[in-house]
Amino acid sequence: MSTAWLINYRVRVFVISVMGGVAGVGMRTLILIVAAFVIFFAGFMAMFFFAHSSGAIVYPDHLNLQQFDWNGVSAIAAFFTFLINITLLLTVAVGFRSVQEGQASRTAQVLAWAAEQMDAVKSDEKRLREASSDFRLWGNEEKISAQRVANAYSRMCYYARQSLINPKHLRNLWGINVCLYWKILEGYIQEQRKEFGEAATLKTGAVHRADFEATAREFERHFDSQYPEMLKARYESLGRAGPAKDSAHPESAPPASSPALTPP
Repeated sequence: MSTAWLINYRVRVFVISVMGGVAGVGMRTLILIVAAFVIFFAGFMAMFFFAHSSGAIVYPDHLNLQQFDWNGVSAIAAFFTFLINITLLLTVAVGFRSVQEGQASRTAQVLAWAAEQMDAVKSDEKRLREASSDFRLWGNEEKISAQRVANAYSRMCYYARQSLINPKHLRNLWGINVCLYWKILEGYIQEQRKEFGEAATLKTGAVHRADFEATAREFERHFDSQYPEMLKARYESLGRAGPAKDSAHPESAPPASSPALTPP
């Protein structure tokens, strides 16, 4: 094995290691590292310039402390100021990373809790899918299941509209189900609204399950524009009609206390 080949091999390994390290660090962290290095280098050069202009440094390898004056003090102060700035910059970077990790951990906990809530009504969802499409023919078990499913989806939709859950996660994980079970429960919920003395729809000022309806309408528009065939097939599997093509769902305006969903 020749020495040249061994050197070239080590160089290649070093380059690959550096490239892998850069890829693992991430572009944002790499930019922060480069910025810190530039600031450090600029501070060092500023200190050297002021020290040289004061006569404290005659040549890079020779110090003349007899000529040390206030310009030299200013140079040293500037150098330490830059060191402090670099430390603060690194502290901000570490703090930003900690905040990101904390948010990711909180999001994971919230999604785990939401998954538990949705899994708890799986049997009720199955009962509703197998029930008659006419809610007036439902028995006591179907009505109890309808109440449980409506409660679960109303909570999730309220949390999403108040940004307690990322609306994008809700749409990606349970968006189709929100649309499907609103279709199943729409007549039943509207009948409940009338019993409570409310308007039947959001357009006319309904409050009961308002977040559920508004979220279902928004998700329905999203899936109808992005995945129309899938949404149509899912509705047909329930024996329900799909979204009307000539209607923009004017009744789907969210209640005043609930902002529209704007997932990032």
